[in-house]
Amino acid sequence: MKRIKVNLDDGYDEIVTTLDEYDKRLTEKTNLLVTELAKMGAHSAGMYFKVPYDGDGEVSVTWEERGDCAAAVVASGSAVLFIEFGAGYLMGYGHPDPMGYGPGTYNPRSGNWKNPDGWYYGTHGNLHHSYGNPPAAAMYNARKELEQNLVDLAKGILQ
Repeated sequence: MKRIKVNLDDGYDEIVTTLDEYDKRLTEKTNLLVTELAKMGAHSAGMYFKVPYDGDGEVSVTWEERGDCAAAVVASGSAVLFIEFGAGYLMGYGHPDPMGYGPGTYNPRSGNWKNPDGWYYGTHGNLHHSYGNPPAAAMYNARKELEQNLVDLAKGILQ
C-alpha cells in the first residue's frame, strides 16, 4: 500500500478520518492476504497428501477462517499422521528438521513401527503387509512453499 500523507494543519477530525480510512484499507488487505495464503496452503498440502502410501483412508485438506486476519489450513482423515510423519522401521525415517520427529515418536508406546519384518493391517481375512511409508511432510512442505511466496504475494496484494 502507498504511504499516507497527513497535513498537520488540517483539523483533528480530518486527520483521524484519514488514519481510520487507512486502517480500514490495511485490515481489508491483510484479510485478503491471509485468505490467499490459506487457499494456497490448502492446495499445496492437498497435493502432498496425494502421494501413494501403504494404507487405507483418505485425507481432506481445507482452510477455514479463524477470526479477523486469521485462518488455518486443516488436514483431516484417518491417514493424516501416517502420511505426514511416515511409519515403519525401514520407511519412516522421520520428519524434517527443525521438528525432529523420528519414526515411532508420535506414538512411542507402539513397538510395531520398529519391526524390520513390517506388519500386517486390515480386518479378518483382508490383511495387508506393510513396511511403512516415508514421511510426505505435506503440511511442513506446504508451509515452506508459503514462506517462499509470501513476499511476492504480499507485494501483489498490498499495492
